[in-house]
Amino acid sequence: LYHRLHLLLPVLAHPLTGRIWRIAVRVFWLLYFGFVLLILALRYLLLPNIENYRSEIEHQVSRAIGLSVSIGRIDASWAGINPDLMLSDVVIADSDGRPALAFTRVHGILSWSSIAHLGLRLRLLQVDEPTLHLRRDRDGSFYVAGIAIDRAGGDSDVGDWVLAQQEIRVQGATVVWEDTQRQAPPLILEAVNFSLANHGHRHRFGLTALPPSALAARIDLRGDFRGKDLGRTESWSGQAFVKVDYADLAVWQTWLDYPIALPHGRGAVRAWAGFAKGKFQDLTADLSLDDVSLRLAEDLPALQLRNFSGRVGGRISAEGLSVNGSQVALLTHLPESEAARSGRPIRVEPTDFHLDWQHPPGGAAQRGHFTASKLELGALASLAAYLPLDTGPRQALQDFAPRGQISQLQVAWVRDGGRLQSYSLKTRFDELALQAIDSFPGASGLSGTLDAS
Repeated sequence: LYHRLHLLLPVLAHPLTGRIWRIAVRVFWLLYFGFVLLILALRYLLLPNIENYRSEIEHQVSRAIGLSVSIGRIDASWAGINPDLMLSDVVIADSDGRPALAFTRVHGILSWSSIAHLGLRLRLLQVDEPTLHLRRDRDGSFYVAGIAIDRAGGDSDVGDWVLAQQEIRVQGATVVWEDTQRQAPPLILEAVNFSLANHGHRHRFGLTALPPSALAARIDLRGDFRGKDLGRTESWSGQAFVKVDYADLAVWQTWLDYPIALPHGRGAVRAWAGFAKGKFQDLTADLSLDDVSLRLAEDLPALQLRNFSGRVGGRISAEGLSVNGSQVALLTHLPESEAARSGRPIRVEPTDFHLDWQHPPGGAAQRGHFTASKLELGALASLAAYLPLDTGPRQALQDFAPRGQISQLQVAWVRDGGRLQSYSLKTRFDELALQAIDSFPGASGLSGTLDAS
């Protein structure tokens, strides 16, 4: 340390260093007293007469969000050293000048960073008990309180302004969604609470809403994302979480599209989703479903589930995908095919599994790996009638009618040029039985282990 300080002595002793130091001290005191004078001016001159500046505030807010804003009344106070404004009877007009959004009360705490940015910056923006109307027309156009939303993302002034504020809160809102394109009845969400915290390029939000009790319990949605521009969502990454303790899955099809036919079903879900560079990346869901009827393809019979539970997840990348499950279990409600003939429902006991399939670009070899803690072959053979399988595997399961249990299953394979290059198989089997067919004699009561490659 002494040697380092010794090297600095010539620099500290130079006359220019002393001059720079004196200038820095003067600048500091100048800024300090300027800031104090600014606070005094706000406290004793501007804020007590804030009504006299209402038109200028309306102009600044209108310029910030790109829409015409009128304010009925402004009351000012202090939140620490930050000016605290309460706006009453706030009206936002659409592009044609017609009133579109009305707020009884808007609370805003100004941020001193407004000076550095030469624009309106808020430490807090809070709106209490607003009513928000969302609509989609027959042509697919979206409107928020009658204000058209540019789907091309060309006008992102409002979005960019929202992301620039430190914190935004909406409490006790009512949201009405009308979808004339689907000819659906209005969906009303009550007790909607929303919060958004922005710190640089990091944006965290939380949303809770209460749908009609016949549709679902309270919806809890949260997110943590990183991004800069809402007009360039392809650069955004982050995670989202949703929780619903009860939902009538079939009724929600009135407003949502499902990838499969779901005539009826209800249950609870917790789900985590990951996004990278604007694209969906992975999903994990805890499911507890009851009385579910679903059809996985148009040419397949409907699968009637009494209950389904467990954690399932998947991850997609440019080089492959992975699917996993933990404590996945199901029980059919109205069994058909082989289960119906035996008079027993199809039951899958809680099991864990993992599938990893890699297909690198450029024609490289494809690799796969599958593990499972235990599998009931009879249940899987019965479920085959409801699954979108190729004709070969489906027919083989029907012909051989396997029964018994396999556990500690590990399978790996490599395919190149459409041909199987290598494989490995390790498992334990108990009470294995296969039906005789043609020259195959069949078997029953087999137990042991298998290690093949």
